Amino acid sequence: MRSPVIFVHIPKTAGTTLISVLESEYERVCGIDGHRLERHRRFSGEAERDGVRAFAGHMPHGLHALLNDTYAYVTLLRGPVERIASHYQAVLRHPESPLHDELVSNRMGPADYVRRHSGRRWFNNGQTRLLGGTWSDPERPADAETLEAAKRNLRSFAVAGLMERFDDSVELMRRRLGWGAVTYRRRNVVRRTPIVSDLDRETRKTIAAANALDMELYRWAEIRLAERLDRELARRPALG
Repeated sequence: MRSPVIFVHIPKTAGTTLISVLESEYERVCGIDGHRLERHRRFSGEAERDGVRAFAGHMPHGLHALLNDTYAYVTLLRGPVERIASHYQAVLRHPESPLHDELVSNRMGPADYVRRHSGRRWFNNGQTRLLGGTWSDPERPADAETLEAAKRNLRSFAVAGLMERFDDSVELMRRRLGWGAVTYRRRNVVRRTPIVSDLDRETRKTIAAANALDMELYRWAEIRLAERLDRELARRPALG
């Protein structure tokens, strides 16, 4: 039996593809986007009463507190340097982004983006903020306490996968959540990402330093996922 699920969609982590998987399994996926989950209390409650059993969106951990059933959390993380570079590229290509005008008018490169952009408090250490932040206080910047909360929350997730191991992560979700055979094609993929691939060493160091909490969280999640894949995929038969 498929478990109801909440997908914390961290931007630029192949989440659009995973949402397509959720749609094939649950038919209806309720989108929840925004840091202030309290604003979605009525909307999410109505969706749940309507029979929706899958929620997904750019939101912090905590939606379960607004729902009546017991939901399994899933997420995907990504290497912080590559994620931020991809985020920069997406903002650069989309004038409708609220971050675009400041980036372009100040001719910011990726290093300037993480050091000087007024939105840096949102995207720097963004994985730690979404997974460990207080959803009722989204203005609070990420710190060591947020990092520990993110690790604590991730321990209770059904699957905390990695974009870099997308196929394995989805297979774990399939087994853990009782999905049937899963097929998908990659969605929202930029064919060529020169900004990501052409980062020089100093720019990478600058991005990593501005996202030190995410760097630690990612390394921690990477080790846990590798151990779980070793344990579950190597020894446990696939579900029919």
